[in-house]
Amino acid sequence: MMVPQPLSRQEFYEDLIVNLEKARKLIESQRHQASLQWFDNIREQFKSGFKCVDDNLRHANRRTCPKTNETDHQRQPLPRNVTGYMSVDK
Repeated sequence: MMVPQPLSRQEFYEDLIVNLEKARKLIESQRHQASLQWFDNIREQFKSGFKCVDDNLRHANRRTCPKTNETDHQRQPLPRNVTGYMSVDK
């Protein structure tokens, strides 16, 4: 039995983009057909993705310089979906 190789960063990125594009096309195709309940269900399914985007934007737009593994004002760790500083390859 062959063990599947872990995806490279590029393969993971491409897979994510393909799936997000499929989701966008599905939602657009239902624009004039689906009921409001269908859209509400889709919103529930994507709620964690929306939260991830909001958390990252809030973190990026802070007035102070963010630090890796920083805490919020109540000394609680930031959500795990917030990206910290990463070194830039030159």
